[in-house]
This record gives sequence, C-alpha cells and structure tokens, in this order.
Amino acid sequence: MTAPGPTPRQDLPPTPPGLKRLGLGILFAFVFGVFALLAGPFILDGWREYQILENGEDAVATLLVMRDTKDRANDNPIVAMTVEVHPEEGKPYRAQIVTPISMVALQNYRVGGQVRIRFDPKDPTQVALVGPIIERPEPAPAPANTPAAAPAPANTAAPAEPAPAPAPAPTPAEKSETP
Repeated sequence: MTAPGPTPRQDLPPTPPGLKRLGLGILFAFVFGVFALLAGPFILDGWREYQILENGEDAVATLLVMRDTKDRANDNPIVAMTVEVHPEEGKPYRAQIVTPISMVALQNYRVGGQVRIRFDPKDPTQVALVGPIIERPEPAPAPANTPAAAPAPANTAAPAEPAPAPAPAPTPAEKSETP
C-alpha cells in the first residue's frame, strides 16, 4: 500500500467559448447601466433643452428672480431664474429656468428686465433661455440752462499758417567751435 500523500493536480476542463461571451456581455451591460444611471439625467436635460430651442415657440418673459446656484459649468455660474412668460396666445404664467450664463453675459440680465425664451407648446412649463433683450439707452437731451454755441461767422478768412518752428539750440560741440 502506498502512503497517502499529496494528490496530483488535476487540470480543470476548458471553459466553453459561449460562457466567456456571456460573462463579457454581462460585464458590458453592468458598466453601461451604471453610466446611464449616473450620466443619464444630465444628458436628458441637455437633449430636452436642445429640443425646446429647436422646436419651441418664441416668447418674451420678464425676469422676476435670479439667483446663483453656487454650481459652475466651465467656470461660468449656473443661475436659477423665475420668469413670467408672456406668450402671444394665452395668459402669462411663471416658469423656472436653470442654466449656465457666461460671466461676460451676466451683466445683461437684470431683475425686471426682458429676456427671450422658447417654450414647449405641449408643456409650457418647459422653458429654455434664448438670451436677454438689451434696451439701448436713449441719448440724454441737452440741458436747458446752457446757452447754445454761437455759430461761426460766415465770411471768415482761412486760418493763418502756423508759425515756423524755432531753430534748434546749438550743441556743446558747436558752441566750442564758435569764436
């Protein structure tokens, strides 16, 4: 009889090729599913805004409230706005807009100011910001207290020719040459 010792290593049977494909498919579905859960809402919001900008109806809105959300997109603030939409047909209503605005363009948005928006006619609460309506300031009228400038006389002669430029001062070397 032989003494019990270590048993010889037995090789496992090869994995069927279909099982490898199934494992890779499950791994791919898991990774894609996690990505869809994490990035899906951001992609969906961008797609919804794109669709409203492309297919929505134009309207003018009054900016009622504007606040910084403290979030940033490419160093630009993301602001939340409450606007009163004035559609061409129908009664005015309020809507919310959350969108990034560049630091340069932010100065064009003022509470009480007008903005251009587009809205989804099927769901008017879905609103996308197009841009501000910039009102050009009218020129200020001339003050009434100041006298008007006197008109120039009609028969004045042409201005005199300018006087010739003075001769340059002699340099120290030129002074020493003079007797």
